Amino acid sequence: MIGEKEDTEKVKNELENTCQKLGLKIFDKKQFFDYINKLNTEANEVFDYEKYTSGYFKNRFKL
Repeated sequence: MIGEKEDTEKVKNELENTCQKLGLKIFDKKQFFDYINKLNTEANEVFDYEKYTSGYFKNRFKL
């Protein structure tokens, strides 16, 4: 997400501040995967990127 020469701590703080201003919660790694699993369960399907083709979402959701 950032270049090698950028100050990672500074960028992390900026991202956290922006999320806080927007009222967004930052997930840790476990929370992220727990949330993905929850979404997959609720949607009754698991998205498999390896099978992704151009226009998948447009076709899947008739957009």
